[in-house]
Amino acid sequence: MTAVQAPLISVVTLVFDPPVFALREAIASVRRQNFEQWELILVDDFSASSQVREVLREAARADRQQ
Repeated sequence: MTAVQAPLISVVTLVFDPPVFALREAIASVRRQNFEQWELILVDDFSASSQVREVLREAARADRQQ
């Protein structure tokens, strides 16, 4: 008999040059959730802002470290 797992919740967020503070807060908000079975999918539509791209890279690096 196998253990019942909670469903995986996917949070899909489209990204196109948002204010950097808002992008960081959106990512942090999902990470703070008590429910643990989630994935955050950030879809960047070729943001022109190098700061936005760096925040996305930071988030990806943080995921690899966990």
